[in-house]
Amino acid sequence: MQVTTHKTEIHPTALVDQAVRLGPGVKIGPFSIIHTGVEIGEGTEIGAYSEIGLPTNAATKTGLVIGSRCVIRSHAVIYSGSRLGQQVQLGHYVSIRENTDIGDGVLIGTRSQIEGDCEIGDFTRLHSEVHVGKLAKIGRCAWLYPKVQFTNDPLPPTHVMESVLVGDLSVVCTGTLLMPGIQIGLGAYIGAASVVRESVPAVMFATGNPAKPLFQVDRLIDPQRNLKFRWLDDFRDRYPASAQPLIDKLTHQAQALLAKT
Repeated sequence: MQVTTHKTEIHPTALVDQAVRLGPGVKIGPFSIIHTGVEIGEGTEIGAYSEIGLPTNAATKTGLVIGSRCVIRSHAVIYSGSRLGQQVQLGHYVSIRENTDIGDGVLIGTRSQIEGDCEIGDFTRLHSEVHVGKLAKIGRCAWLYPKVQFTNDPLPPTHVMESVLVGDLSVVCTGTLLMPGIQIGLGAYIGAASVVRESVPAVMFATGNPAKPLFQVDRLIDPQRNLKFRWLDDFRDRYPASAQPLIDKLTHQAQALLAKT
């Protein structure tokens, strides 16, 4: 039996600090822990065995803000000092460290790790087991497929950290390794199992170890299936109406870059 207060449902085995601010319709699952200083927006669901707002001395800000209508599935751990926007969805066993800012409509797949001091833009999608190294910045409407790995130490182990920047509307395919300090430009496409040691310009297709830019993405085709890459045009129906203006804007920017060359 669950305890219901003002339409908010807290499982009787969950531990919720009295100072936590819960919006209406929030649901907190069995054996989850919600620490002090956490604010959870309307209609957000927290799955079982999750720990939300975990205190850490590394946080530069107090508390944790989670927006409305988010879905945080079981065994998630989110540290204090971070912010999640509206309608964010996390898979199972996701870890998000301190000082991380996540935009609206972001999807993060099962067993992915965000190592802190990171930024992830609106409507970006990370599939399962993506490891995002400390200081990484990922733009809006980007796609990172399973087992993409971000690094940040050029000669480990040292105290040197160089952030990886992944641009808006970019695609990074399965099993790719992003080396410290590289940048992937707007609308670029990285082939599967690549090792990206040097930055990739906007609207370019790059692949290999080391990854080399080969041609512009408007030439990227799969002749066996008669498919031509067109960014999000063939996948718009999977995005909410609120994402459509941003998709239009970023696609226009990418097409303008292609037209200049």
